[in-house]
Amino acid sequence: SVDTDSNATVLDVLEKVLADNQLEYSNPKGNYIDFITKDGEKLGEFTNGKNSGWMYKVNGTVPMISCGKYKMDSGDNLVFYYVCTGADR
Repeated sequence: SVDTDSNATVLDVLEKVLADNQLEYSNPKGNYIDFITKDGEKLGEFTNGKNSGWMYKVNGTVPMISCGKYKMDSGDNLVFYYVCTGADR
């Protein structure tokens, strides 16, 4: 459970959780987490194939809007997860 402002976006929630857990991340365009680093291990877009990367679901649905624009409602269930499509190496 995360307490946020009433106008919080998915990105606001993600940034709070990442900061609370002392995880480094990159958000170069302001609306997409392209990688997360934990203990020196970087996992991000294209790490495990051309379609790999971080995604999110709200209440079991993958929204077709960036995490920086999706407004959360009280009681929403957010799942942030990594899609791995296999190494292209």
